[in-house]
Amino acid sequence: MFTETSIKFRLMLVMSILSVLMVSIGAYGLYGFNQSNHTVQSVYEDRMMPA
Repeated sequence: MFTETSIKFRLMLVMSILSVLMVSIGAYGLYGFNQSNHTVQSVYEDRMMPA
C-alpha cells in the first residue's frame, strides 16, 4: 500500500494521525473533568448547604 510513497509522506501521515489522536484524548479528558466538577458541585449543594 505504502511501497511507492516517500518517507516524508509517511512521517507526515503518522504525525497527523498522532496529533489528531492526542487532541481527541485531551478533549475527552477535559470533558471528564467538567463532568466530575459538575457532580462534585451537585453533591456539595445537596449535602452541605442544608447543614
